[in-house]
Amino acid sequence: MIHSIAKCCWLCCLCCVASAAELHAQKPPYDVFPPADTPYYRVRYESSTKQGELAFPVNYTIWIPKDVKTLRGVIVHQHGCGEGSCKSGLTGAYDLHWQALAKKHDCALLSPAYEQPEKADCQLWCDPRNGSDAAFQKCLVDLGAKSGHRELAEVPWALWGHSGGGHWAGGMVLLHPERIVAAWLRSGVPLLKQDPERTAVKAYTVPEAALKVPLMCNLGTKEGVTVKDDRFAGVWPANEAFFKEIRGRGGLIGLAIDPLTSHECGNQRYLAVPWLDACLSARLPKAGKGSLQAMPADKAWLAEVPGAEAVPAAKYQGEPLKAAWLPNEAVARAWLEYVKDTKVSDASPPPSPKNVRVQDNKLTWEAEADAESGLASFIIERDGQFLVNVPEQGKNPFGRPVFQNLQYSDTPTQPLVAMQFMDAKAEPGKEHTYRVIAVNTTGLKSNPSAESVSPVDEPTARVVASHGYSKAIEIRLGKTRAVLCPQAGGRVLEFSVDGVDAMYFDEAEKNWKPGRPGPITAGRFDYGPELVVAPHPKAWAGEWTAEITMSNSVRLTSPAEDAGIQLVREFRLVPRDRFVCLSCKQTMLNISKEAREVCHWGRSFSPGGGICVIPLGDRPSRFPCKYAMYEDSAVINVKATDDRIRERDGFLEILGPPRKPKLGFDTYAGWLGYVLPNDTLFVKRFPADPNRVYNEAAGLTLSVWCPPGPQIELEPIGPRERLKPGESASFTEEWWLLSHPFPKKGQQLDLKALAEQVEKQAAKLK
Repeated sequence: MIHSIAKCCWLCCLCCVASAAELHAQKPPYDVFPPADTPYYRVRYESSTKQGELAFPVNYTIWIPKDVKTLRGVIVHQHGCGEGSCKSGLTGAYDLHWQALAKKHDCALLSPAYEQPEKADCQLWCDPRNGSDAAFQKCLVDLGAKSGHRELAEVPWALWGHSGGGHWAGGMVLLHPERIVAAWLRSGVPLLKQDPERTAVKAYTVPEAALKVPLMCNLGTKEGVTVKDDRFAGVWPANEAFFKEIRGRGGLIGLAIDPLTSHECGNQRYLAVPWLDACLSARLPKAGKGSLQAMPADKAWLAEVPGAEAVPAAKYQGEPLKAAWLPNEAVARAWLEYVKDTKVSDASPPPSPKNVRVQDNKLTWEAEADAESGLASFIIERDGQFLVNVPEQGKNPFGRPVFQNLQYSDTPTQPLVAMQFMDAKAEPGKEHTYRVIAVNTTGLKSNPSAESVSPVDEPTARVVASHGYSKAIEIRLGKTRAVLCPQAGGRVLEFSVDGVDAMYFDEAEKNWKPGRPGPITAGRFDYGPELVVAPHPKAWAGEWTAEITMSNSVRLTSPAEDAGIQLVREFRLVPRDRFVCLSCKQTMLNISKEAREVCHWGRSFSPGGGICVIPLGDRPSRFPCKYAMYEDSAVINVKATDDRIRERDGFLEILGPPRKPKLGFDTYAGWLGYVLPNDTLFVKRFPADPNRVYNEAAGLTLSVWCPPGPQIELEPIGPRERLKPGESASFTEEWWLLSHPFPKKGQQLDLKALAEQVEKQAAKLK
């Protein structure tokens, strides 16, 4: 429950102070939260007793959209004060509606959860100067390393805060205006003039740069606007003073009064999300790094305060520096609806659900929220007829019914609601087909999903004797099988579908003996740069520790060694309709006492005799012939030509062993294909970022070693990672095996069809 003081203007919670020494352990209610499996990541910091450092423990959870190559920003959803509100931050990153906004702009969604005891002083975190600013910036560095998106430490921030979270978000604008896209302040603002009666709460100064940051003050009418004796009646005077000060100096600040609520968040997200959407669209740099863009002045509208009218700024008849600023016409029209009755309209239906699966009468599916109006419910059809609404009755005590339900500080309830339905009335022995329709909070319906499919078998993971190794680990999902080798090099021995294996395994490996490794073949991984990296025989061929983490995933960890880099590889079979991919994530951890520069280096062997397909992408190559060839003595020839390498239809094809086997490429397309003579297409997908430095000798993103003989080596290469002691970075390859015809004699690959097949499968993984 959030505590407040009626006199409070800038902060809605200021209670007695708890001893910092009592706050060191993670205690209820902060010890129950959803798992942080990819694409979620989490870090937690303990409290500090040092002056100026954060006095409470804090838990940061971040969601990163799948397939985003380079993040453009981070959206922060900051809870309010008090134990009840603070614990609600544990689910903020899981909110499907806020995720839709983040995905639209290639942003991450971050939700802090300060572990504030019930009777502790909220100022110890909601004033960023008391340590939460430094902890927040540290988490961006650490989560960037953990997720492989190190740009997190540098991207702009879009802030949303409730109550004390509004105080925090506003304070961050005043401290770091150059980093902030926009900030939405629900029922809480920072103090701009010192109050002699509240000396513990420090005022801020307003830098000129902060006046260019879009701000929105949002509060309930019962917080002192029309109801003067409410427990939160002090919120309006604080917001009014903050608004007048910022707007009077020409600041880009708006004011939206919720006509229905007090301190709860109500339906504010249906205005907050489009408002932030408009600010992100206008301000984020158009290409990669760069300064935030200024808001276009010619698009602005102005509105009466408090009032319920808005017009284009050029037509406003009153005093403009007393009017609420709105970024554009679309937001202004949504504002008019919101301040009237909060019924913000929406003309766009939600996306269709996907990956509808049924097993033992249990239906599961996946769905993304409508970016404008979120998700309210789903309609289930069986055999083309209406079956049920899920849920039958929507919940949300604070506003429109929402599929995930909502807590006081605008975050999903725990446990998170699953997208599933048990059909207890299914006819025994009959195979039914199902479709799912999404419904947003304005009642608009999506197109129906594709019909359900019976999933492949449940995944299994077990220790087996295989390929000459006694402690191999098999993970299997339907007809897809991966066999992993912790005993020699932490790699993949087999990746097969219906018995067709993408790996080349040297039979001589079966003579392996502990401590005397033979050849290391099949699904190998490594780290570089190749020509300068320190030898690391334990990671390359030594025995790794193994952990079966789930029924479809395994984690392998390399032994520590003098080279100073420890590797963690996580392998996971990921189902998508009837298609299963193998996700291979390598994390490189610097365990030395010195900074290291490394890069991911995939080095898997596949059977020879196939055709390797390299998409060139839409960026020009630095190499005249689109590839580099390694000559003798590691001389890199960027003007080589070879009859077995040809450029066609936006691709390079390696038709057979070239004059020199080692080839390098600087493509940023993010995938390669290898068509085997058995009509199988092996695809590797991986991130490739043109804004990163690649420290392989020729700046390569991909290499292929194609010698005469029984194997070919397919080598995705990651960007340079500068790791301080204790830092880590990750890189993920996705492996697929698909059916695709190998060209008959005198024919050639249909490259357009191959690319369309890859794009279609990639869409299923989003």
